[in-house]
Amino acid sequence: MVQSDALSRRSDHVQHDDKDNEDVIMLLDSLFINVIDVDLQARLKHVLGNDDFHRSALESLLDQGIPPIKSSLSDWKFDDDILFYKGRAYVPNDATLQREIVWTIHEGQPFGHPGQFGTIDLIGREFWWPSMAKFIKAFVDGCALCQQMKVNTHPSVAGILPLPGVPNAVPFQTITMDLIMDLPESDGLDSIMVMVDHSSMKGVIFIPCTKKLDATKAAELLFQHVYKLLQCYRLSCDCMYD
Repeated sequence: MVQSDALSRRSDHVQHDDKDNEDVIMLLDSLFINVIDVDLQARLKHVLGNDDFHRSALESLLDQGIPPIKSSLSDWKFDDDILFYKGRAYVPNDATLQREIVWTIHEGQPFGHPGQFGTIDLIGREFWWPSMAKFIKAFVDGCALCQQMKVNTHPSVAGILPLPGVPNAVPFQTITMDLIMDLPESDGLDSIMVMVDHSSMKGVIFIPCTKKLDATKAAELLFQHVYKLLQCYRLSCDCMYD
């Protein structure tokens, strides 16, 4: 009889009451060491000396006082001349250094350009500084490649297209039409069809109608009030409406 290898065996088929895999405690974060690039570590140490936040945090640790931000004193640790907050290296208030860290992680990953939240997550695993998320979002917003790949979640608005003019046009040769509806009723009419001359004099014709106006009735009103004006010129009428 061939027995399956250990990785292929189902735990629920074990005959005896073996609960060795229950309540297994993984290694605590405190058992791991923080590894930082040597060059970056040297730059952090160089800039930390002039950083007010670092000085305040160090004084709180030495005097067991109040931390510089709302947190527990146990969240802070000073190791090898570098300040750590919750296991993450504190980056001093130096825009050049912060920008270099963001650029390295944002564009240096194998997949590259992970977006705002992906970059915040990756940087937040190793580094921390006040308003870090705001700084990273501003950096990603300024990345041209990220903006090109960004999915547009809002409907695009079509551009405004100017209506072409007609040279030497006569009045009402080109008109725009629209309806003003739900007006107080008068003689059974509750709407107005508005016809505006688009070509020459910008004249307007107001025609009483109802909001139940159909295509046939609209064509009749157009013939009665506009087309008759153009008969003497033997011209057709161009209509534009939405």
